[in-house]
Amino acid sequence: MLADRPDSLTRKIRGLQWWAPYCVSAAAEEHERARRAQEEADSLRAQQRRRPGGRRPALVGAA
Repeated sequence: MLADRPDSLTRKIRGLQWWAPYCVSAAAEEHERARRAQEEADSLRAQQRRRPGGRRPALVGAA
């Protein structure tokens, strides 16, 4: 049996068990942010492909 001292494996395991739900939640949030960023990048690439060739629209007030 492991002793319950400040430097024991028991304390370390308890700490990791307490920390695990936070890490899982943070990883899920980061995964969602990455998914949204990838969707935005894909959308921007699709918009660039749809742009008609030829002249680009002039800037308003350009001299």
